[in-house]
Amino acid sequence: MNTRTRSSPGGCASCPGLSRSVWCDLPREQVATLDRTKVVTSYRPGEVIYHQGTACVGLHCVESGTVALRRVDRQGARTIERLVHGGETLSLNALFGGGTHTTAAEALTPTRVCFVERASVLEAVNEAPALSLRLLRRLSEELRSIADERLRAVTRSVRERVARLLVELVDRFGAEGPDGALSLTLPLARQDMAALLGVRAESIARAVRALEVDGVARFSGRQVTIPSLDPLLAELPEGE
Repeated sequence: MNTRTRSSPGGCASCPGLSRSVWCDLPREQVATLDRTKVVTSYRPGEVIYHQGTACVGLHCVESGTVALRRVDRQGARTIERLVHGGETLSLNALFGGGTHTTAAEALTPTRVCFVERASVLEAVNEAPALSLRLLRRLSEELRSIADERLRAVTRSVRERVARLLVELVDRFGAEGPDGALSLTLPLARQDMAALLGVRAESIARAVRALEVDGVARFSGRQVTIPSLDPLLAELPEGE
């Protein structure tokens, strides 16, 4: 069961994700206001932060952890729109758009999320114009990221897309061993990898086997070992 508190130890000013968040340009007094009004919730893997189709009543800021934004279409097809990590913000589009969540947000790892209600967000926007620009920029980045992934879905092989995902995940979760090899624990299952990349689970399995045969990576459940980063980077198309 998730747990809630009114603020996190040390407050927003000491949050490790503050410099990457939309709030980084706020004056000190506005940051203090966020501390007084936000609600911090800890989620275990698999717990839902909000459901698709529900009303958006504020912003969710991921303090730590990884969240999957899941979508179910009218035909029942399930996809993962994107992954959200510490320092990033959930529900921007819903808050300033239609007011309804178009995805569900689910914690993939132990996750702490700060919730700021709509009225507090709008007050901060009115008092700090720089925040408006940062919110618009972040929303633009999110929409561009979704468009880029859709383009990769039709122009990149499954193997290339799996390799790109591994590069992104090892950058966040990887650890270097004494032999120089990189290892990481995947935050998502193979079925979720397929949902994120928009392919069948069998296609993921074939791409994984091909990477193993070529010595690019070794897989054991969710544990991945990458002997050297260079061969993995060589899997990516030029310019990525």
